[in-house]
Amino acid sequence: MKVLVTGGTGAVGILITRRSAAEGHEVLCASRGAGGADPARDRFLAPVRDRVRFVAADVADPESLARLWRDHAPTAVVHAAAITPTRQMETEDPAKILNANLMGTLHLLDQAQRGGARRFVFISSAAVYGETDEATPIREDEPLKISGLYSIAKQASEHLCAHAADLHGLDAVACRVGWVYGPMERVMAGSRQSMSLVHEFTRLALAGEEIRVAHLDHVRDWIHGDDLARALLALFATERLPHRVYNLCGDRGYTIRELLDTLNRVVPLHYRQVSAEESNVPPLQTRKRRGPMSLERLMADTGYRQTFSLEAGLRDYVAWVRSGLEAG
Repeated sequence: MKVLVTGGTGAVGILITRRSAAEGHEVLCASRGAGGADPARDRFLAPVRDRVRFVAADVADPESLARLWRDHAPTAVVHAAAITPTRQMETEDPAKILNANLMGTLHLLDQAQRGGARRFVFISSAAVYGETDEATPIREDEPLKISGLYSIAKQASEHLCAHAADLHGLDAVACRVGWVYGPMERVMAGSRQSMSLVHEFTRLALAGEEIRVAHLDHVRDWIHGDDLARALLALFATERLPHRVYNLCGDRGYTIRELLDTLNRVVPLHYRQVSAEESNVPPLQTRKRRGPMSLERLMADTGYRQTFSLEAGLRDYVAWVRSGLEAG
C-alpha cells in the first residue's frame, strides 16, 4: 500500500510512519513543516528512509490536499494530524483549532473518496468518553461526554467518517486512542504543548530529581507508540471490519503509583504525594479522568495483540531518551 500519514512528523504520526515503512509500505509522511530541516526526525526515520517521502501539506487547505493526491495518489490514509490545544489556545483561537481538527477531516475524507483510497483510519481520542468510573472498562458503545473543542472536533470527525462511508462507500473507521508514550514525543509549536506523564516522570528521574505529584491512584491505559502503530496496521490488513469505531490503548489500566513503581525498576527514582501547590508535575495531568478502555473489539476483529508490557515499553523509551536521539 501507499499509505498517507497526516501529522506524520508528530508524536503519534511519526511512530505510525516508521512502523508502516518497516512493514514494507510506501509512506507519504505529510505535515505542514515536512519540507523543513528536522535532524531528530531524520535520525529516527533513517532505518526506513528509502520507503518514506516527506510531503508538505496542510489538512486545513483543500488545495494542498488535492495537489498531494494528484502527485502521489495514496491508497490508504491514517489521519493523525491535529492540534492538541491548551485552554488558552481554545479561548484565543477556536477557529484555528476547528479548521485543523474538524474541517481538516472533512477535506481529507473528500480527497480520499475522490482518489479511491482503500481504507481511511481516523485517529480519534478517548477524550470523547469524558470522566468515567475508573474501575469499569469502557466499551465503544459507552455514552459519550463531550467537553472542549478537542473532543467536540473528534466526535464530529467520527460522524464525518461514518457519513463518508454511508454516502460514498469509503471504508472509513475511527480509533479512539488512549494514553500514548514512546520515542519522539516532543513539544511542537502550534500543535502540541503538553507532554505525557511518562515523558515528565522519565526526565525528572534521569535528572535525579524527586518526583512530587498531587495524585497517585488515578488510572491511565498506557500504550507504547509502536504497539499503537501495529494495531493500525492490523486494521489495514483486515479485509472486512465489522465496526466503524475501535478503542486503541494498553491492555489494562495502571495507577500513577504503578507507573512510577514500574519506572523505578528501569530508572531509580524517588516520589511522594504532595499538595497541588507543591507538585512539580502539573496536577491536571494526574487528576481523575476515566477508566481504561476495553480492547476486546479490536482484538476480536483484527487479531491484534500487544507487544510491549509496561515495563518493556518503559525500558525501550528510557533507552531512547538516554541515546540522545531526541535532540535536534
